[in-house]
Amino acid sequence: LKNIDAKYRLNQIVDNSLDSVSSAKVIVNSINKNKNIIIIDKGSLDGVHLESGVISPEGAVGIVKNVTKNYASIISLLNTDLKLNAVLQSSSTIGSISWDGINPKILKLNDIPLSSSLKVGDTVITGGMSFYFPKGILIGKIVNYDSNSLEGYYEIDVESFSDFSSLSNLYILNKGDNKEIKSLKDPKLKQFIKCVHQVMLNLAKRVASDGEGATKFITINCINSKTERDAKNICFSIA
Repeated sequence: LKNIDAKYRLNQIVDNSLDSVSSAKVIVNSINKNKNIIIIDKGSLDGVHLESGVISPEGAVGIVKNVTKNYASIISLLNTDLKLNAVLQSSSTIGSISWDGINPKILKLNDIPLSSSLKVGDTVITGGMSFYFPKGILIGKIVNYDSNSLEGYYEIDVESFSDFSSLSNLYILNKGDNKEIKSLKDPKLKQFIKCVHQVMLNLAKRVASDGEGATKFITINCINSKTERDAKNICFSIA
Protein backbone atom coordinates (compact mmCIF):
# COMPACT_ATOMS: atom_id res chain seq x y z
CA LEU A 1 0.00 0.00 0.00
CA LYS A 2 2.87 2.37 0.79
CA ASN A 3 4.38 1.89 -2.70
CA ILE A 4 1.01 2.37 -4.38
CA ASP A 5 0.45 5.59 -2.42
CA ALA A 6 3.95 6.81 -3.34
CA LYS A 7 3.30 6.22 -7.07
CA TYR A 8 0.00 8.08 -6.80
CA ARG A 9 1.71 11.10 -5.22
CA LEU A 10 4.42 11.07 -7.89
CA ASN A 11 1.82 11.04 -10.64
CA GLN A 12 0.15 14.02 -8.99
CA ILE A 13 3.30 16.17 -9.08
CA VAL A 14 4.66 15.25 -12.52
CA ASP A 15 3.50 18.26 -14.53
CA ASN A 16 4.88 20.56 -17.20
CA SER A 17 7.54 21.93 -14.84
CA LEU A 18 9.20 18.51 -14.46
CA ASP A 19 11.24 16.72 -17.10
CA SER A 20 11.21 13.45 -15.21
CA VAL A 21 11.22 11.71 -11.85
CA SER A 22 14.13 9.34 -11.12
CA SER A 23 14.26 6.77 -8.34
CA ALA A 24 17.38 6.09 -6.25
CA LYS A 25 18.50 4.19 -3.19
CA VAL A 26 20.20 5.77 -0.17
CA ILE A 27 23.70 4.43 0.45
CA VAL A 28 24.90 6.98 3.05
CA ASN A 29 22.79 9.02 5.46
CA SER A 30 23.27 10.90 8.73
CA ILE A 31 20.95 12.71 11.15
CA ASN A 32 23.26 13.51 14.08
CA LYS A 33 25.19 16.45 12.63
CA ASN A 34 24.30 20.09 12.02
CA LYS A 35 24.91 19.76 8.28
CA ASN A 36 23.65 16.31 7.30
CA ILE A 37 24.24 14.90 3.83
CA ILE A 38 22.63 11.97 1.99
CA ILE A 39 24.36 10.02 -0.80
CA ILE A 40 22.37 8.07 -3.41
CA ASP A 41 23.33 5.42 -5.98
CA LYS A 42 22.39 7.47 -9.07
CA GLY A 43 24.36 10.17 -10.90
CA SER A 44 24.61 12.14 -14.14
CA LEU A 45 24.52 8.95 -16.24
CA ASP A 46 21.09 8.30 -14.77
CA GLY A 47 19.81 11.80 -15.52
CA VAL A 48 20.34 13.33 -12.06
CA HIS A 49 20.93 17.10 -12.17
CA LEU A 50 22.30 19.63 -9.70
CA GLU A 51 19.77 21.50 -7.54
CA SER A 52 16.96 19.04 -8.18
CA GLY A 53 14.44 18.51 -5.40
CA VAL A 54 14.46 15.12 -3.66
CA ILE A 55 11.51 13.46 -1.94
CA SER A 56 10.70 10.24 -0.13
CA PRO A 57 7.35 8.44 -0.47
CA GLU A 58 6.22 10.60 2.50
CA GLY A 59 7.46 14.06 1.55
CA ALA A 60 10.32 16.51 0.92
CA VAL A 61 13.84 15.36 1.83
CA GLY A 62 16.39 17.79 0.37
CA ILE A 63 18.22 19.13 -2.70
CA VAL A 64 20.89 17.60 -4.95
CA LYS A 65 24.17 19.36 -4.21
CA ASN A 66 26.90 17.42 -6.07
CA VAL A 67 26.75 14.89 -8.90
CA THR A 68 29.27 12.41 -10.30
CA LYS A 69 28.66 9.89 -13.07
CA ASN A 70 27.23 7.26 -10.72
CA TYR A 71 26.42 9.00 -7.45
CA ALA A 72 24.94 12.20 -6.06
CA SER A 73 24.99 13.95 -2.69
CA ILE A 74 21.91 15.64 -1.25
CA ILE A 75 21.66 18.47 1.26
CA SER A 76 19.19 17.02 3.73
CA LEU A 77 16.41 19.09 5.26
CA LEU A 78 18.30 18.20 8.44
CA ASN A 79 20.98 20.69 7.45
CA THR A 80 21.09 24.07 9.15
CA ASP A 81 22.22 25.72 5.89
CA LEU A 82 19.05 24.78 4.01
CA LYS A 83 15.85 26.82 3.96
CA LEU A 84 12.92 26.04 1.66
CA ASN A 85 9.85 27.97 0.60
CA ALA A 86 6.77 26.52 2.32
CA VAL A 87 3.08 27.30 2.81
CA LEU A 88 0.27 26.32 5.14
CA GLN A 89 -1.95 24.05 3.08
CA SER A 90 -5.13 25.31 4.78
CA SER A 91 -4.57 29.01 4.11
CA SER A 92 -1.70 29.29 1.58
CA THR A 93 0.15 31.56 4.02
CA ILE A 94 3.74 31.76 2.80
CA GLY A 95 6.73 31.00 5.03
CA SER A 96 9.94 29.00 4.99
CA ILE A 97 10.98 25.68 6.48
CA SER A 98 14.35 25.06 8.13
CA TRP A 99 16.04 22.99 10.83
CA ASP A 100 17.67 24.26 14.02
CA GLY A 101 20.06 21.33 14.46
CA ILE A 102 18.37 19.89 17.55
CA ASN A 103 15.62 17.29 17.02
CA PRO A 104 15.84 15.29 13.74
CA LYS A 105 12.07 14.80 13.75
CA ILE A 106 11.16 18.48 14.14
CA LEU A 107 11.55 21.24 11.55
CA LYS A 108 10.85 24.95 12.02
CA LEU A 109 8.27 26.91 10.04
CA ASN A 110 9.39 30.54 9.88
CA ASP A 111 7.94 33.91 8.82
CA ILE A 112 4.26 33.14 9.53
CA PRO A 113 2.71 36.37 10.90
CA LEU A 114 0.63 36.31 14.08
CA SER A 115 -2.34 37.53 12.05
CA SER A 116 -2.48 34.11 10.31
CA SER A 117 -4.88 31.41 11.44
CA LEU A 118 -3.34 28.03 12.26
CA LYS A 119 -3.74 25.06 14.57
CA VAL A 120 -1.92 21.94 15.68
CA GLY A 121 -2.27 19.30 12.98
CA ASP A 122 -2.21 21.73 10.03
CA THR A 123 -0.24 20.42 7.04
CA VAL A 124 2.78 22.25 5.63
CA ILE A 125 3.67 21.84 1.94
CA THR A 126 6.21 23.26 -0.50
CA GLY A 127 5.19 26.64 -1.88
CA GLY A 128 6.46 26.20 -5.44
CA MET A 129 8.44 29.47 -5.45
CA SER A 130 11.89 27.93 -5.89
CA PHE A 131 14.01 26.01 -8.40
CA TYR A 132 13.68 22.81 -6.44
CA PHE A 133 10.08 21.73 -5.85
CA PRO A 134 6.71 22.26 -7.49
CA LYS A 135 3.94 23.44 -5.19
CA GLY A 136 2.22 20.86 -3.03
CA ILE A 137 4.95 18.46 -1.94
CA LEU A 138 4.21 17.36 1.63
CA ILE A 139 6.67 18.51 4.31
CA GLY A 140 5.05 17.85 7.69
CA LYS A 141 2.38 18.83 10.20
CA ILE A 142 2.32 21.43 12.97
CA VAL A 143 2.81 19.86 16.40
CA ASN A 144 3.41 22.98 18.49
CA TYR A 145 3.46 26.76 18.15
CA ASP A 146 4.14 29.84 20.25
CA SER A 147 2.46 33.18 19.63
CA ASN A 148 4.48 35.12 22.23
CA SER A 149 7.32 36.09 19.89
CA LEU A 150 8.59 39.66 20.10
CA GLU A 151 8.90 39.85 16.32
CA GLY A 152 5.25 39.48 15.30
CA TYR A 153 5.70 35.96 13.93
CA TYR A 154 4.77 32.53 15.26
CA GLU A 155 7.43 30.11 16.42
CA ILE A 156 6.21 26.86 14.87
CA ASP A 157 7.39 23.26 15.27
CA VAL A 158 6.65 20.95 12.33
CA GLU A 159 6.96 17.17 12.53
CA SER A 160 8.43 15.96 9.25
CA PHE A 161 6.43 13.39 7.31
CA SER A 162 9.71 11.88 6.08
CA ASP A 163 11.47 9.74 8.67
CA PHE A 164 15.10 10.73 8.11
CA SER A 165 16.38 7.93 10.34
CA SER A 166 15.10 5.23 7.96
CA LEU A 167 15.35 6.70 4.44
CA SER A 168 15.70 4.03 1.77
CA ASN A 169 14.06 4.84 -1.58
CA LEU A 170 14.12 8.44 -2.82
CA TYR A 171 12.85 10.26 -5.91
CA ILE A 172 14.68 13.05 -7.76
CA LEU A 173 12.50 15.72 -9.38
CA ASN A 174 14.23 16.91 -12.55
CA LYS A 175 12.84 20.30 -13.60
CA GLY A 176 13.14 21.20 -17.27
CA ASP A 177 13.24 24.99 -16.81
CA ASN A 178 15.98 25.16 -14.16
CA LYS A 179 18.68 26.40 -16.56
CA GLU A 180 16.49 29.18 -17.91
CA ILE A 181 15.45 30.25 -14.40
CA LYS A 182 19.07 30.18 -13.19
CA SER A 183 20.02 32.60 -15.98
CA LEU A 184 18.01 35.17 -14.03
CA LYS A 185 20.58 34.89 -11.24
CA ASP A 186 22.95 37.13 -13.15
CA PRO A 187 25.39 39.05 -10.88
CA LYS A 188 23.99 42.35 -12.19
CA LEU A 189 20.51 41.32 -11.09
CA LYS A 190 21.86 40.43 -7.64
CA GLN A 191 23.49 43.84 -7.40
CA PHE A 192 20.23 45.52 -8.42
CA ILE A 193 18.32 43.59 -5.74
CA LYS A 194 20.96 44.58 -3.18
CA CYS A 195 20.53 48.26 -4.12
CA VAL A 196 16.73 48.00 -3.88
CA HIS A 197 17.11 46.42 -0.43
CA GLN A 198 19.33 49.33 0.66
CA VAL A 199 16.78 51.87 -0.62
CA MET A 200 13.98 50.09 1.26
CA LEU A 201 16.09 50.02 4.42
CA ASN A 202 16.72 53.75 4.17
CA LEU A 203 13.00 54.38 3.64
CA ALA A 204 12.18 52.26 6.71
CA LYS A 205 14.61 54.34 8.77
CA ARG A 206 12.99 57.55 7.54
CA VAL A 207 9.55 56.25 8.49
CA ALA A 208 10.82 55.36 11.97
CA SER A 209 12.43 58.77 12.29
CA ASP A 210 9.47 60.81 11.05
CA GLY A 211 6.67 58.74 12.54
CA GLU A 212 8.19 57.57 15.81
CA GLY A 213 10.72 60.31 16.49
CA ALA A 214 13.75 57.99 16.44
CA THR A 215 17.04 59.90 16.30
CA LYS A 216 19.51 57.00 16.36
CA PHE A 217 19.66 53.49 14.92
CA ILE A 218 21.73 50.64 16.24
CA THR A 219 22.75 47.27 14.80
CA ILE A 220 22.94 44.35 17.22
CA ASN A 221 24.99 41.29 16.29
CA CYS A 222 24.45 38.12 18.34
CA ILE A 223 27.32 35.67 17.94
CA ASN A 224 27.45 31.96 18.89
CA SER A 225 23.79 31.70 19.80
CA LYS A 226 22.52 28.12 19.89
CA THR A 227 19.71 28.78 17.39
CA GLU A 228 18.62 31.61 15.09
CA ARG A 229 15.42 31.94 17.14
CA ASP A 230 17.43 32.47 20.33
CA ALA A 231 19.61 35.08 18.59
CA LYS A 232 16.58 37.06 17.39
CA ASN A 233 14.92 36.98 20.80
CA ILE A 234 18.14 38.16 22.49
CA CYS A 235 18.53 41.04 20.01
CA PHE A 236 14.88 42.12 20.29
CA SER A 237 15.05 42.04 24.09
CA ILE A 238 17.98 44.45 23.94
CA ALA A 239 16.42 46.71 21.32
